[in-house]
Amino acid sequence: MKNNLTYFFVMVFWVSGCATDSPIDKIVFSPPAPATMMSTQSHRSRTGCTAHRSQVSQAIQNRDLDRLENLLATLNRQSDCPNSYLDDVKRSMAQIAAAEAGNVLQKGEVAEAKKWLKRAPMKVWNTQVVRGDIAAHHKQWRNAAQYFNQAIDLINDPQTTTVKPTQAEIDNVFQSALDAQLLAGEVVGPIRKRRTPIHLMTTRSVNIKIGYPMPIQFNFGGNVLSPEGEKSTQKLADYIKKQRATYVTLTGHTDTKGTHRANDKISKQRSETVKSHLRKLGVNAKIHTDGKGKRKPLPLPRWKNLTKAEIDQR
Repeated sequence: MKNNLTYFFVMVFWVSGCATDSPIDKIVFSPPAPATMMSTQSHRSRTGCTAHRSQVSQAIQNRDLDRLENLLATLNRQSDCPNSYLDDVKRSMAQIAAAEAGNVLQKGEVAEAKKWLKRAPMKVWNTQVVRGDIAAHHKQWRNAAQYFNQAIDLINDPQTTTVKPTQAEIDNVFQSALDAQLLAGEVVGPIRKRRTPIHLMTTRSVNIKIGYPMPIQFNFGGNVLSPEGEKSTQKLADYIKKQRATYVTLTGHTDTKGTHRANDKISKQRSETVKSHLRKLGVNAKIHTDGKGKRKPLPLPRWKNLTKAEIDQR
């Protein structure tokens, strides 16, 4: 069976300026497992780590990070507290810190959001999403893409993410990573398969039903690859060869400036340019090229107040 890859690419020019919208992370609290007690042991006789577990569970339920910080210091002094339990407590604390950081970030309180994140004792996918939103707020698009990619990696790590987010949440993080790298004008991190449940991904399964937007840059108004565009095309070539794809569709796009006729021609020429460059880089797959001009712009990202130049950039 043929491996089918469909790629979109857009003209991107470096600009600056954006704010964040509401964060996409939904905090799912996972309290540590309750203590296992002998039936003959009374509550008063509980000592060490076990004596504090009910307080920890209550503090997590109340989202009381101050109390949890004090309890964590106490738990660290207990020789009988297993590392797995301590990690569960830290994970819950990080989720609470991420939720609070996301809430204040919605109000535009970036400095306060950073303070909350500093109180997270470990990285979880939720904390990295908020860090990505903060980077997006500062127009640090490459950093934002890195944070969102870190969130995806953490979601994939069963040791860190014991409760899987919903597929909608995973899709939102994935889309944020794509949006940030489009605005960064370069491929940041790995090229990931779109719309595939992450836990089902394998290195050889390629069946992309919709386009993957690639930030392959061209010089304005033409079909000559910029230096950044050449680097992104190299990464695309490496990925196609790694996947051993036999068929690739390249669809070129433009911004909204100019007539349909001119943009249709340029977008087709751009896809041909990428095809030619892929051939030079050793891609032997069958490649179909197409151009949509300005007829099919990408949906806007969830960050608000993008400039017209940034919208065109996408």
